[in-house]
Amino acid sequence: MASSNDTPSTFTIRDLIYYHPRSGLDPLHKLDLYLPQATTTPPPLVVFVHGGVWRSGDKSQHAQLGQTLSAKYGLAVACINYRLSTLEKAVPDAPAGTPLASRCYHPTHVLDTARAVAFLMTHGHLLGFDPKRIVLSGHSAGAHLISLLALQPDLYLNPALDETYQFDHYYQCIRGVLGAAGLYHLPLFIETYPPYVEFMRQAFGTADPAVLSQASPQLVKPSASVSSVATSSTTTRTRLPWCIAHSVGDALVDLPQSAGFADHLARCGYPESRKFDLTGGHDDMLTTPDFLATVADFTQRVAVL
Repeated sequence: MASSNDTPSTFTIRDLIYYHPRSGLDPLHKLDLYLPQATTTPPPLVVFVHGGVWRSGDKSQHAQLGQTLSAKYGLAVACINYRLSTLEKAVPDAPAGTPLASRCYHPTHVLDTARAVAFLMTHGHLLGFDPKRIVLSGHSAGAHLISLLALQPDLYLNPALDETYQFDHYYQCIRGVLGAAGLYHLPLFIETYPPYVEFMRQAFGTADPAVLSQASPQLVKPSASVSSVATSSTTTRTRLPWCIAHSVGDALVDLPQSAGFADHLARCGYPESRKFDLTGGHDDMLTTPDFLATVADFTQRVAVL
């Protein structure tokens, strides 16, 4: 674990291990934590999950996002890594020409996300943020992961942690969810963008629409236990609020993914806000002032003391 002061007002902890199974440490089970220096109370935490079609991407690519949200808006930010569906030889010394296989398949990516979130909920006071004021956020495939986790935590937290998880603790900690340019309806996505079929096979082991539907946030039924969330330490619980964001300049993921999912959330009774007038390309959007302000405004609204 390395730490450094990246800006005068931000302290960074890099490569913090969030999961170390008995089978040995995986180098992708790490996160980077950005903390504001001058705070009178522990700040809320934004957990950010990167995209990359479940096969690429890295937490280090979002240092600017973490630093800006921390330095300018006084938020703690955790950018996490998770295992990726990279193509590898099943046996390292296999002869040339041996077919490659994915290192892992769904639900490994979301299970790792659940492990990182559980670690942060458990160690927040030690690390310097308020673990009962957490907002889950993700971009592209990362939005897919945090949406599945938020809608069906009992499906992913227990197998991720190999134990019976106390869900009251989860609902006391998670205050909201923000998805940016997410992949929410996988069969529709490959129908719209046929070249992504191979990416789906690489990440899910198949491109069968029936299988992909079961892993599509827009098509899954929320768990019965996710109907409410604490709005503060003193007020009653209400339904988990969501913010769905999309850029008019996104040429990689089309607006119907975000609009359809927002409609699904509304039908399920979730308070949802939509920010569909952002600018910038699929990735460039993440560093625009408007997007960063959207994340900060949403977090400050839902993660009140």
